[in-house]
Amino acid sequence: MSPNVSDQPANMVDADRPGQLSFNRCHHQWWNISSIEIEAVLFEHPQIMEAAVVDKTDEKWGEHPCAFVSLKEGESMTAEEVISYCREELARFKGPKTVIFGPLTKTSTGKVQKYLLREQAEQYESI
Repeated sequence: MSPNVSDQPANMVDADRPGQLSFNRCHHQWWNISSIEIEAVLFEHPQIMEAAVVDKTDEKWGEHPCAFVSLKEGESMTAEEVISYCREELARFKGPKTVIFGPLTKTSTGKVQKYLLREQAEQYESI
């Protein structure tokens, strides 16, 4: 079985790529956090046009999710509002602790360049 495919029913396959998981330490346990799961929640928000989630180094937890968010024209949100929304929709430990607003870095074919977003994420302070 592929390392990216879990033992779930066929319609519930985890398609996250290696390097797109955060490993969050909580109460002496490590939790795998899928960026795809967080992105799906962010895409459901009516003010969010695009989103991408990468892992960010965290001294206390090892890594935590960092969300890059592009809002629809004329919309405004704070990082706290995005984090609060995610906490309502996901387990608390899965939500992003850092939110960075702006256009997503993409290739000429429109694919989000997550490796560049990871580099940007390391430069920002978490909430």
